[in-house]
Amino acid sequence: MLGGGEILDIKVIYAEGLSIREIARRTGHDRKTVRKYLRAKELPEYKPRPPRPSKLDDYKDYLKARMADGVFNANRLLAEIRALGYTGGKTILKDFVKPFRPLGKPNATLRFETKPGEQAQVDFGLFRYEEGGHRRRVYALVMVMSYSRAMYVEFVERQDISTLIRCHVHAFEYFRGVPECILYDNLKAVVLGRDDHGRPVLNRQAKAWCDAVANRRVHGTTQKRPCDLLAEEGLRSLPNIAAFLPFLTEERKVGKDGFLSFGGSRYGVPWALAGRTVEVRENSCHIEVYSAGVRVAVHPKAVMPGTVVPLPRQWDGVPLRCMGWPLVPKSTRYLCLKRV
Repeated sequence: MLGGGEILDIKVIYAEGLSIREIARRTGHDRKTVRKYLRAKELPEYKPRPPRPSKLDDYKDYLKARMADGVFNANRLLAEIRALGYTGGKTILKDFVKPFRPLGKPNATLRFETKPGEQAQVDFGLFRYEEGGHRRRVYALVMVMSYSRAMYVEFVERQDISTLIRCHVHAFEYFRGVPECILYDNLKAVVLGRDDHGRPVLNRQAKAWCDAVANRRVHGTTQKRPCDLLAEEGLRSLPNIAAFLPFLTEERKVGKDGFLSFGGSRYGVPWALAGRTVEVRENSCHIEVYSAGVRVAVHPKAVMPGTVVPLPRQWDGVPLRCMGWPLVPKSTRYLCLKRV
């Protein structure tokens, strides 16, 4: 049986006025064959070829039953039918399963807007960097007012509950008010940038960035500046700072060497507090140490973990003993000898 293209060629040549003998000579077909297809009114219809047998045929009923139970994972189905004797590959199985697979849900997001002062959103993430050949990390808390999109950022060394609360207090102070509720995300990583040396931009720069950039540029959704909309938030007034103090301080015990550990670094206090428990208060740039409600030391916050930050005149008035050095570390003993 000739194909449709060959039959069409015969009819075209015949329409040019050539004889059947000439058509047979040109096409290489027998004259009876040429005459047969010239007499036919339509092109012949071909029956579809019967499907070729597949190694999967004996397992299709089993697969349909499993898919009716909601199982469409090709790896799982492959393992099951191989246990039944299937010797074919995975591709033919995936091609068979594909038409039966349910359609996925559309990737759509419902956006909702909140009233002024109703809500803030908090994201607490991780920022990694390298310093002096060592891998470092710092956490960043970001609070965004849902209505105005005004933003507050604070970098911290820890992600514990006391740090989280302290960051909230600092954010409320920055916004000069408190929203009605706070929505917590899944704490995705937040990276704001690096300085010229590849180190993370910390809190002083982050606050300046919030003031000068983040809250003054036109927001893509609201088409307004967050700093302008922030005035419409109508936040609740801040309580007296005294109400926040229990959440802003942590207790630490001073070691015999006159240093306390906080945030992975060591800070010096007056030598007379060695062995005592003091209160430590952290803000964006400083570490403050209190004893019995009195501030006894203020330190710039250590940028790198493992830093030792001594207190100026930390050992003034220390008594020198003839036997042993119970309070004075080795690095400062010569100072005591000079005082004698």
